[in-house]
Amino acid sequence: MKKNLIVASSITLGIAIVALTVVFLQPPVDTILSPYTTEPILPHTKDVDFDKTFSNPLIPDTYMVVKDSIILPDQSVISVGQVFTNRDIYIPYLIKTDLSGGLAWTTGLNPIDDDGVTYSAYGTDANQITKILYVNDDLIYAIGSIQASIISQEGADYPLKGYFTAMNIPIGLDKLNYIIAFSSDLSFFSFLGFITPPEEEGTQYTIIADATLLDDHTMVLTGVTNSHEGLFAGVSNKDPFDFVLKLNLLVDMELVDIFTFQIDTYASPTKVYALQDGDLIVMGNYQDRSGDFADIPFPDTVDNAGFVARLDGETFTLEWVSSDLVKPLRAASITLFINAMELTNHHIVTVANVTLANEADGRRVLISVFDTKGGIVRQRIIDINIRVEAIRLFKATQGYWLIGTTYIGDNSNVMLTKLNANFDIEYTETIIGSNEDTLLTTPMINEDHHLVFLVNTFSKDEDYASLANTTSDSSIIFIKLEATTTI
Repeated sequence: MKKNLIVASSITLGIAIVALTVVFLQPPVDTILSPYTTEPILPHTKDVDFDKTFSNPLIPDTYMVVKDSIILPDQSVISVGQVFTNRDIYIPYLIKTDLSGGLAWTTGLNPIDDDGVTYSAYGTDANQITKILYVNDDLIYAIGSIQASIISQEGADYPLKGYFTAMNIPIGLDKLNYIIAFSSDLSFFSFLGFITPPEEEGTQYTIIADATLLDDHTMVLTGVTNSHEGLFAGVSNKDPFDFVLKLNLLVDMELVDIFTFQIDTYASPTKVYALQDGDLIVMGNYQDRSGDFADIPFPDTVDNAGFVARLDGETFTLEWVSSDLVKPLRAASITLFINAMELTNHHIVTVANVTLANEADGRRVLISVFDTKGGIVRQRIIDINIRVEAIRLFKATQGYWLIGTTYIGDNSNVMLTKLNANFDIEYTETIIGSNEDTLLTTPMINEDHHLVFLVNTFSKDEDYASLANTTSDSSIIFIKLEATTTI
């Protein structure tokens, strides 16, 4: 393998495999939605007895920041993010493991392989892979970024070396986003291109907040950018501005369509979701009542208002924009949407982490149901009497499963809550440790409809007792849940 294509590494991720056994025996009985990826439907499970088994963790050689992960049909997992290398630079990184703890491969997109150079590299919000999208074992997409300044010991500038050698990368503050495609065994790997042109003048800074697939080769991305060339030429005269971008990735990177909201300031899209009919749900935040947002509220109590919008999949135009603030149950100052789902009646269920106004501990989870015109059908604040941050809502054959993290002081635990169809809490199960335990990525679901969590834990007791003899302060572990009791 050529060094300027993929720089393979022996760097490993410290992963313990925790088989926290919760087995879903009841098969799914419904199908919900996206034209490309079937929304997983978990069985309705109640009064579960947990059989907990733990395996030995892998000892990390270095620290990896995990941003996203997918589980493959063979039960292996590919995780993406970044590592801090012995060259004192963060690099985009991928690792493949299995749920028994075995390491299949690791690789990094190393932007620099030149010895004798002092690096001024940018960390956790750049030089990483943030999103991975699975088509099949022969085609997996990932979205990443690069931002690095290289200064020699003599003070002269150097061009980027390593993976990006021949790609005309500017030296300095530009943050460039790219898309790659590869197979699960790395026998195929392709750099599809940069989302903004590297040669564009000025300091580039584009944020890809989310992405989804419409088919094998059509991707929709959303975020904000200050680019005005390439894919973004002539789109807006604002700086920055929001976008929803549709790309054809069959060969390289071809623009199919692009949308930006009309607003005096700018919107900040954070999530995009594909509906069964090809339309798109875009969620995020807006700063004022103007343009497309003129008819939805922006109360004085709001610091960061949330919106839900629907785009026509064919014309790529706005059908409607709405907000949880249209019929607020309680005044919310901040709304951060997590995910959306389309129901069989084509209503949209959204889940958001909200901060309630004028409350000392105002963090709650808000679930809203929007009809096909953007009207609010129902809302519910999920109140578990402690601070909760949701990471994903899943559909069940009866009701829903809410996954998140609970916080009490400096301690945090992973939480699994069963909700009925009216969003009433049926029961809550917490994976307990005495220190900070947090979900790193959206929970994964394997082909047997078992939940798989990727968790960073500082605990070595209670449910994490198998980590008692580990020497590192924290461990990144898998937690697999299987439920043996269903109704």
